[in-house]
Amino acid sequence: MAGALALFPAVAHADPAQVPDGTVRFQMGSSELTPESQRVLDRLAAMLMRRPELDPIELVGHTDDLGADAANRRLSLGRAQQVRRALISRGIRPGRILVRGVGSAEPLKAEATDEARALNRRVEVWVTPQRAVASVTRVHRKVQAREAADPDWEAARVGQGLRRQAQVRTQQASSSEVTFRSRDRVQLGPEALIVIYEDPATTRRSRADVADVEVEQGTVFAALAARGAVVNGKARALEVGTKPSRVSVRSKRTRVDVKAAPAEAERQVSTVSVFEGRSDVRARGKSVGVVEGFGTRVQEGKAPERPTPLPPAPVWATKDPVLLGAGEALDLTWQRAPEVPVAEVQMGLADDPRVRNPHRLWRVPGDRATGGQAEPGVYFMRLVGVDAKDISGAPGQPLRLVALPEVVDEAGRPALLRQGALRPVGPTILRVPAPPGATFTATGAVDGALVLDARRAGAHRVPFTLTASTSEVRGALELWVPTATLTAERVVTEVRDGKRLATVTFSVVAPAGPLDAPFEAGVVSRATPRLAATPGVPYPLTGCRCRAPAAAAPAEALGGGRYRAVVPLGVTASSTVTVRLYAPGLEAAAELAVVPPPPPLDVRPTPPSRRGGYFAGLRVGALVSHEDAPTAELSLELGRRWALPGSLELDLSAEGGWFPRTVDGQRYHAVPLLGRLALGLDLGAPRVYAGGGGGVRLLSPGSAAGVATAFIGSGYRLGHSEFILEGAYRLMGQAEGSDQELAGWAVILGYRVGTFHVYR
Repeated sequence: MAGALALFPAVAHADPAQVPDGTVRFQMGSSELTPESQRVLDRLAAMLMRRPELDPIELVGHTDDLGADAANRRLSLGRAQQVRRALISRGIRPGRILVRGVGSAEPLKAEATDEARALNRRVEVWVTPQRAVASVTRVHRKVQAREAADPDWEAARVGQGLRRQAQVRTQQASSSEVTFRSRDRVQLGPEALIVIYEDPATTRRSRADVADVEVEQGTVFAALAARGAVVNGKARALEVGTKPSRVSVRSKRTRVDVKAAPAEAERQVSTVSVFEGRSDVRARGKSVGVVEGFGTRVQEGKAPERPTPLPPAPVWATKDPVLLGAGEALDLTWQRAPEVPVAEVQMGLADDPRVRNPHRLWRVPGDRATGGQAEPGVYFMRLVGVDAKDISGAPGQPLRLVALPEVVDEAGRPALLRQGALRPVGPTILRVPAPPGATFTATGAVDGALVLDARRAGAHRVPFTLTASTSEVRGALELWVPTATLTAERVVTEVRDGKRLATVTFSVVAPAGPLDAPFEAGVVSRATPRLAATPGVPYPLTGCRCRAPAAAAPAEALGGGRYRAVVPLGVTASSTVTVRLYAPGLEAAAELAVVPPPPPLDVRPTPPSRRGGYFAGLRVGALVSHEDAPTAELSLELGRRWALPGSLELDLSAEGGWFPRTVDGQRYHAVPLLGRLALGLDLGAPRVYAGGGGGVRLLSPGSAAGVATAFIGSGYRLGHSEFILEGAYRLMGQAEGSDQELAGWAVILGYRVGTFHVYR
């Protein structure tokens, strides 16, 4: 397709007779300029060199309606860029030239004829100064802007005009606001980037995907100045574009978030939250209406998700206002809904009590945020709930934060608030500069300065009132004057009467001499690093919001500013113990790390103790004196043992057993049942014993008869167990029809277990 270069002279700024005309054509199917077009560009470049006020020069490429939209946009942009390169080669400064390709969106003639299509294939050169479509109306900290063709970013300023394709970006902890001529606004949160295209009040929309502002990344709040306005017969909307979607804002408050893709292969995700009114979200040919109190998410390449209710806002648990001293870190807590895992903390300036233009946004899982410091000033903070889809909800109630400035003396030396020290000695004048946009007044102030008596060591509280915008905060500065020093002269640890003690002798000296004040001493469970003192080294007494330990005792005054404190160290597994020396009247303290002495060893001999008890035993023996071969026997034993004086023991037990015997060729089974009495001697783990017993035995075949036994043995005990070796002689009578005895000498092995025990 061939294309033409149409020259549009400056109506009010250029003499039409001095502007060259002609037609610039391209080679068929390419962006290569013909020789005739080169001559036309020579004349155009010469005129632009003579007229530097014609700035910027905008090249707008067009195509006919044949072909796909995306291909036509690329073709039109390529031809405009070719003309730009040709002008740059002829000496035109690159920053003067803006390039845009619109494809077939803006035809000169809409007829579907060859003549009309040839006329529409063109590159327009606009040499009239382009009118700004928007302006920067708010700048906080690091905000930058640049024109479309300008490679360098410049610091943005309030009132700066923004032409089409101008860009605005904010850095960390920064914010900005861009207002169109229609008074529609786009507010940028920190680390956001937008591109300005058109003015919604005057733009002639021929295609639905044209955006007024494109959000490249970050968080923006879009606000329509007046809902219900009509442009060209249609309800006006502020069109906010993102890579994944287009948002038609028809409300006074809509939030759009764009997450930059972590890698080129990943796709962007945008979320839309509507706080007032309604907005329509379009992507992939599908549109969803998002009404007030709802939000949606759009992933690049996909249709918008179904709108869902916005998550509820967390509720502050931190009390209003928050007073933050110089150098102190934030510590904020809140209560969140169970289904909302993440809270977003938004911070606005003193002139923004509703935090409509936050300059800080940080998301925190859970219900607490710690760390970070704020520059001196008055701020407002509010909380926003963030659901699992990363959709932000409506904000909650604001909380005031007052970051106090640093207090300095007449010489400009700092005096830390709440903690720390004042260096000078004597009556001291301190100056507290008011934060930006605020008025600071304090009780006892003279000509805007605080007067303190620095000759008196201790804490000084100065009430103050801080007024900023519509907010008034009352509080007190807490300053500590450590004009006294404490020296731990001697630290002795010892064991006395079985107790571990630390005796600390220390002295306290002020500039006027030794300081006499009541001190208390005791052990604390955890050390305070800023109170850490070293024995033998003078340590400035430090303001302490803490108290004396629960078991603290008064220190003994030795006179001349010297004291002695005796502190029980108690029983602890720690290698060190922290002793706090505290002066309630001065609200000052120092802490010493003390190594306790080892606990005393108890070297007294432990007398043996014995204990009797019940037992049960199993005995296995063999008859060795019978005329027949040795035969086995088995018996069970139950009994009780008593511990007697003099290491003696008495056992009383019952025994029942079984053994077979062969007498004169006749096989007998004997079952003896008898009682046993034994007297033993405790030798520690070993023991010896002797005794006897009697009872009855049953014989099969045969009848019952009386029995008697005598025995001697030894045992060895392990805890509640005992192993025995015993020799016994038994009298069990004769079998019927025979004069041979059933029993004789036997050797027995046994095992007992019971509740008896022996200690050595």
